[in-house]
Amino acid sequence: MILLLPIWGVLATNSQETPTQTITLPDIKSEVHYREVGEGGNNTAVSVFLLHGAAFTSETWEEIGTLKLLADTGYRAIAIDLPGAANSKTKGYLPNNKRGNFLKSFMDAVELAPSVIVVPSMSGSFAFPLLRDHPEYFQGFVPIAPVSASLSAAELAELDIPTLIIYGTKDTYGARISGKLQNIPGSTIHKLEGAGHPAYLQPGTQEFHELLLGFLDDLTHAYSSAQ
Repeated sequence: MILLLPIWGVLATNSQETPTQTITLPDIKSEVHYREVGEGGNNTAVSVFLLHGAAFTSETWEEIGTLKLLADTGYRAIAIDLPGAANSKTKGYLPNNKRGNFLKSFMDAVELAPSVIVVPSMSGSFAFPLLRDHPEYFQGFVPIAPVSASLSAAELAELDIPTLIIYGTKDTYGARISGKLQNIPGSTIHKLEGAGHPAYLQPGTQEFHELLLGFLDDLTHAYSSAQ
């Protein structure tokens, strides 16, 4: 099946859809929808938590093949439908001051803490409060032009979290916020040629996947060596 997303012109060819699951949390009245793949396999030391931007949902990670790729390479991964996004199956709205606690409650409920958290665009309003209050929930941080980067340069400089910063060359906001995020010690930054604000979409999808898998592989080896 070929699916064309009209908003960004993304071509997807993944025909095996991961079914959505639901869980009830005290932070929000709606059931929280998410997709889960993998059981860890040989990479049980590292898990992946995929957030999404305002125009997207967990299905985006299905459509561009990220969920299948992570499962096939032995990682447990969860993609969530965040409340407040236009097409999200998780209904309702959370004010900014409750978004970090929402992520924490969800990660606790599905036993996903800590994990590598992929944070595109709008999902920064959920991830940065969690990063500030509970950095121990992050095995790694993959910001992709996130909004609401409320942490100061000094606060970012105090973090001790492996960080892979990604943005598209056609995204001026992404370039600006990515420069600020380089205050995180040891962070690496990559710009995807020809990609826009959702840099993980075409034409950047393959390079995004290569960067993500390389980052996860390095973390897996680091955790294995430490044991």
